[in-house]
Amino acid sequence: MDDDPNLILVIRGVLGDAAKGLKLPHNRTRYSDLPDGFHKPPPDPRSRSSSPNSNSDEGDQGNNNNKPPREGSLLLTFDKPPANVTRGFTFGTSKRRCDVLLAKTSVPNISGVHFVITLENTGHLVLRDVSSRETAVSYDGWGEHVHLRGFRLDITLPSHASCQSQYKANVDAYVKASQDSVLSLGGLNMPSQDPTRPRSPINDPIYFPAETIGHGSFGKVYKVLDVSTGRDYASKRFLLHSADIEQMKKKPTESPAFKQHQTELVEFLNEMKIMKYLMHKHVVEFVCYPADPLQIVMEYMPLGSLRFQHSVIPISTTEIQLVLAQGLDALRFMHSRDITHRDIKPENILVYSRNGPFIIKLADFGLSKFGSLRTNVGTLDYRAPEFFHSQPINYDSRVDIWALGVVALEFTYGATEVNSGYDT
Repeated sequence: MDDDPNLILVIRGVLGDAAKGLKLPHNRTRYSDLPDGFHKPPPDPRSRSSSPNSNSDEGDQGNNNNKPPREGSLLLTFDKPPANVTRGFTFGTSKRRCDVLLAKTSVPNISGVHFVITLENTGHLVLRDVSSRETAVSYDGWGEHVHLRGFRLDITLPSHASCQSQYKANVDAYVKASQDSVLSLGGLNMPSQDPTRPRSPINDPIYFPAETIGHGSFGKVYKVLDVSTGRDYASKRFLLHSADIEQMKKKPTESPAFKQHQTELVEFLNEMKIMKYLMHKHVVEFVCYPADPLQIVMEYMPLGSLRFQHSVIPISTTEIQLVLAQGLDALRFMHSRDITHRDIKPENILVYSRNGPFIIKLADFGLSKFGSLRTNVGTLDYRAPEFFHSQPINYDSRVDIWALGVVALEFTYGATEVNSGYDT
């Protein structure tokens, strides 16, 4: 699967109505009764289907009772494009309008055209619900799932790890064909979602993890894709799922591991709370916080941290001046709201753009705090003298300004370990 540049994605129906629908004669040219071995995707972060137990057979319910049984698959491929490339692959109950038929006859919970899967001009795959009914799209660690009442489809996106160039060429050709078709058909476009349908959790965005871009004791940071819009975001995902967190609350222990998880959870939830209050051009933008898996979805910063950018091309004196000006602007905003960052350092200063205007944004608010400050936290080399000479510890938001100044000295003069001379 991962080495086929012609393959866009694989759709599997859980046994029952979904599986029966995929087997309909209308879908014959795309249906494949694949061997079991096909259903075991490699542990690739770009795959929409990742199994924590890659040695178990997907059809072996004795080994994993949580895995739903599946039979057969539909393959969306470039050599069998949708009837209308400007719309994409359409799914529903209308034989006349749908590329993939989900049911033999009209059923109450599925629209004539229910959802569409297509490639945006950026090359991103997106799924759009265009029905007048509610459709849930979710990601639970096994893969992407489309839920209708009594009906479920599982979607797997191949990594194309060994055939990236061929796959990209196919994507480019598809996108060009779509654009050419738009011009020739007078701008025919995708149907929009029913504007009268009320918002509910079931309609909320689904963020598919595309690649890992960072990690820490709390878990991992992913570049994620909003499958409804094709936009990239960053997702800071906590290492425990909601069920594990609830279990941890019900059965607290004194074990070091429990205490560590508890501390990490407190910091994670604190960052979530702080970010909701911070809307500023030099602070990474908060988007939302889906509960399961617990994560903070935020603006994606493709250039990475100030530290990383310095390793690519050394930060210039002019850029350091902008780091100071923009960083102080962000800190002034935070401090006016009685919020202190407490961990300003190059790794937590992200670069938004460098070609053209140089723009930075502050990130990582796990140690940030409202109100009074008495806890000895932060990164040693960037701590202000108050942390070392005040007993009991008592400081204020000016420690952020000190830390930002140390960052400027470090990149201007190469000053490091600035606190090593303190008598602690």
